[in-house]
Amino acid sequence: MPNIKRKKPGSAGITLRKPYTKKARKQSVSKGYGFSAKLSRKVKSTITRSGYIVVGIVFLITFVSFFSLYRYYKNPLADAGLGSLSTKTFDQKTDYNLLSLTLSDKQEKSSKIEEINLIMFRPNLTKVYVLEIDPKDDIFIKGVGYDTVSNLYALSNLKDDNLDLLVNVLEGYLSQPIDGFVFVDPIGLDKLKVHFGNEFEFSNVKSFPNKFKIIGNIKLLKSSISTDLSATEIYNILELSANFSDNSVIHNKFKPEADIDKDIFKSEVLSTEKQLIVILNATSTPGLASDYARILKAQGGEILSIGNSEQKLEDSIIYYHELTDSVELVSQNLHITDVRGITPQNIKDEPIMDRADIIVILGKDKVMD
Repeated sequence: MPNIKRKKPGSAGITLRKPYTKKARKQSVSKGYGFSAKLSRKVKSTITRSGYIVVGIVFLITFVSFFSLYRYYKNPLADAGLGSLSTKTFDQKTDYNLLSLTLSDKQEKSSKIEEINLIMFRPNLTKVYVLEIDPKDDIFIKGVGYDTVSNLYALSNLKDDNLDLLVNVLEGYLSQPIDGFVFVDPIGLDKLKVHFGNEFEFSNVKSFPNKFKIIGNIKLLKSSISTDLSATEIYNILELSANFSDNSVIHNKFKPEADIDKDIFKSEVLSTEKQLIVILNATSTPGLASDYARILKAQGGEILSIGNSEQKLEDSIIYYHELTDSVELVSQNLHITDVRGITPQNIKDEPIMDRADIIVILGKDKVMD
């Protein structure tokens, strides 16, 4: 059979191109087409990496800014030397006692107290009690004797250069824990009145400004007051106070013998759980257990007994059989941070521990020299 060459289909004058094969692609690369493709891919890769870097930087800046803002509003506004009185924070849910002092000059450690109030927030009762204490009242101070309330701030600074004596004496006098403080002097108060209104007074809860005003006035607060409250807590106080009606704010002039409704001093937690409390004195100072028993009893605590411990302690300890809200509250109210579960050895050392739910052992840190 003859060898016949078939002509490829086509038309006259038209040359058909071969299909674009791998071989052709390689040839195109060798001719220079691949360089621009490689460059394009490299540029795209660089842009993608740059995009990731930019996103990472933005995220980091956002995180640092948020963290700084959080610390700014969460940290206490207090002077470093004053510190914080309690581990309790104002959360609009639990009872909170705020000590308000007007000093002659808060920059001077020898300042006299011109006005003093204990503002007792009771969210569950939707009430706030304001106890006004007369600065001219005589008060007994262990190791000092009788002096006026007006001198407590200066005496506290003179003795320990902190607020311990002031707080301990007032807590014993009022039979109430002090959870936080705010100090102001006439100059600082005038600054606040310019921004918040002439009627503003710390003792007048209904004169407190709108909660949103706190956001832009942190620097004003830092320059006008001393406090261990954070900006967040101040915001919470203003928010809660706005919900109180005139009938919800109750003012009383405090005297130990005054006819005041003693239920306002009672803690709902201690009154409800009714846990048995034993208080032991682990120091050589007589009457220490009685003083703290009186404070807890006024707050609704069930005192089983008081007495002396078999041991001597430098720092106070609270023991418990079961960790309850009452244990936490007693710890906060007495400012004792060492809280432990009871062990068989503890009961062997102090047999009375087996009879109570909460055992408070007072050490030398609770003694006022």
